[in-house]
Amino acid sequence: MIFDDMITTGRQRGRRRNVAKHNGAREVYACPRTPSSAGRPSSVCATQPLRQIIVTDSIPLPPHKQLPQIKVLSVAPLLADAIKRIHFNESVSKLLNRTRIFR
Repeated sequence: MIFDDMITTGRQRGRRRNVAKHNGAREVYACPRTPSSAGRPSSVCATQPLRQIIVTDSIPLPPHKQLPQIKVLSVAPLLADAIKRIHFNESVSKLLNRTRIFR
């Protein structure tokens, strides 16, 4: 898994993917914090294929950038639980310690 701030051109991600493959990775996933509004993901994904790119919906992904290998996860349940915990004076730290990204 490649974790990054965002994907713009994909060059750095491509280099990291190549290093992972060279060191025995069978599949490579990219997990940028947010999708970028810059760049052309279709050309990047075609030239540097990944098993899947997983992003959050904290920044909307325009329809023309939604590709089959991009999976968008909602942050709504996490935000709702945090708001509830704050309202009831409960620990938000415990929420973050138990959060699972993949379900």
